[in-house]
Amino acid sequence: MRYLVLIAASVFLLSYASAGLSYIQVKDVTMIPDGDELRLQVNYTLEPFARLYVLALGCRHIEPELIRLFSSYQNVKTVKAKPSTATLVVENAGTYLDGYYLYDAKPLSVPVSKFTVVYPEGVTRTFINVTSTPSIFVEENALRMAAR
Repeated sequence: MRYLVLIAASVFLLSYASAGLSYIQVKDVTMIPDGDELRLQVNYTLEPFARLYVLALGCRHIEPELIRLFSSYQNVKTVKAKPSTATLVVENAGTYLDGYYLYDAKPLSVPVSKFTVVYPEGVTRTFINVTSTPSIFVEENALRMAAR
């Protein structure tokens, strides 16, 4: 029975991917800069059949689709994925320059209706209907203070 579900789910996911459709609808993204890394918390919903697939077999098979959202970055890794939320880390996303970490804007593979940046000082900034990550900079001292 489990193999039958696996085969059916694989056919479903492949047909969605080949048709250019996504079985994941991103609700919102929260970006947290940390040194040269970015931590990305993604909240999403899955199509009903994909949700059953994930509940039965785990999130491992949807991780490539989550990483594809941030395909303009290199070194994107999934830290944790659940049926409706995931945490990803982008290594070497920031550039250090004169006491600041700079993070350039990068296009997203799909539009995101709500994109929030949480700065080390605790300040948040929310962007609506974005197609790329915002270009931001963070003072190195702010990162040290936040780590305490």
